Amino acid sequence: MAANTSSKTTSKPVTAVKKPPIPAASWSFTDNEPDIKFDHAWSISNFPKKMEMENGEELKSGVFVVKTKDRTTDWFMRINPNGEEKSCKGFVSLFLYKDGVCEVPINTDIIFSIIDKDGTKTRAKRCEYQFDKNLPSDNRGFAKFVSHTELKHPSLNLLPNDQLTILCEISITGDSITHNGTSKPPGRHLKEVKPLNKLAIDMSTIFESGKFADCTINCEGREFLCHKNILSARSTVFDAMFSHDMEENKRGKVDIIDLDADTVYDMIAYIYSEKVPDLSTKAAYLLSAAEKYDLQELKTMCEIALCENIALDNVVELLILADLHSAASVRSLALKFIVDNSREVTAQPGWRDKLRNNPDLMADMFEAISQIPASKKQRIA
Repeated sequence: MAANTSSKTTSKPVTAVKKPPIPAASWSFTDNEPDIKFDHAWSISNFPKKMEMENGEELKSGVFVVKTKDRTTDWFMRINPNGEEKSCKGFVSLFLYKDGVCEVPINTDIIFSIIDKDGTKTRAKRCEYQFDKNLPSDNRGFAKFVSHTELKHPSLNLLPNDQLTILCEISITGDSITHNGTSKPPGRHLKEVKPLNKLAIDMSTIFESGKFADCTINCEGREFLCHKNILSARSTVFDAMFSHDMEENKRGKVDIIDLDADTVYDMIAYIYSEKVPDLSTKAAYLLSAAEKYDLQELKTMCEIALCENIALDNVVELLILADLHSAASVRSLALKFIVDNSREVTAQPGWRDKLRNNPDLMADMFEAISQIPASKKQRIA
């Protein structure tokens, strides 16, 4: 039987902990974590026509999620194509919003740029701002970001094919962090500890080589050589299969018919290594596998990846998927996205058909929309 197809695995370099410059029995060192950098591009078609909108009318980008060490924060951009207020008529107003409250204030450095026909950033404007932790819709930007005259100027090429593309670059200042430690006792020499991810690399090698395998997982004609003890240690479902007098235990074979072979391979590779390359493209499929085989950490990873990629063209499907697999965070964010973008979502063809077999979700959508404050309903109606 052939061994599983191998894949290249790389490890990150280990960063040395900083210490004070003098020896001491114990020590502490306070440093700043690296800044979190994130960017989001927003393209708006037929923008010359949109500049004819009424003064004060607005458009909103999709919601995007910025992850820091211990929290995730939702953001979106708002644009007024013909100015936010009367004094801004003839200009484009542009703002970045923090969506919802958070545990701590967020210090940011924000740069808005226009992407011209050559893909070059131009007309950049920058501001620094501390977003309030208690304000659910705190925002910062420019009431007169760019004038209609500049946008229409033919030599500037700011609207290729009548499309405006805004790039928002966010830098979030890292928190202070303190390391503590003690010096090694005199005369005692400790062997250098190897990086922990060496274990993941070694485990992946065991799977890819199939060495000492004692069971096989079959799916769509592909066979994956595995080890009962490793599968059982990582999944309560596999543990039940191999701990009792079940057919899978007797035959040393597990047939999986309700998942595709690529998803099964990625699931097994995760069981051995806790890694999934390109998770963002596989999360929807792996969520089902993680739920079926009780891989809670993998399920959480999939939920995070799905939350980061919610968009108009997939939000209804993700809502249904999240409801099917009890992915609460995805379900909640998808409902919120639908509420915030209700006009755009319901304008898409076929959205009712997608929810035809999910009347409870349809009811939840309308209930969530009904709870929007009246002032906000007027803006999205």
